[in-house]
Amino acid sequence: MIAANRYYVAYNLTHPDDIHAFAYTVVFLVVTVVGVVAGLGATAQNYRGGERRTPRWLGGGLAGLAGWGVGAILIGTLIAAMPRAGASVGISPETLAGLPALA
Repeated sequence: MIAANRYYVAYNLTHPDDIHAFAYTVVFLVVTVVGVVAGLGATAQNYRGGERRTPRWLGGGLAGLAGWGVGAILIGTLIAAMPRAGASVGISPETLAGLPALA
């Protein structure tokens, strides 16, 4: 079961043309990492002696991670909007048939 999920995530991340699965996977990974990082920050805050303050790196790190996720989804959207390789881009089959063949 875990191996199937690992392959599913790897497939979605390497095929951003399927934007729904790609965006879902990116959001899932970002939320997972935010949860882990926030948990580490809360642990550091709870076990630190004296006044309980949020670590300085927590806000910037979480904002950077959110920016990474939004950027990945935007790039995936741009890739999904591009024509696929081998697809004719405005060229009719008759025009293609009239072109000389390569030997």
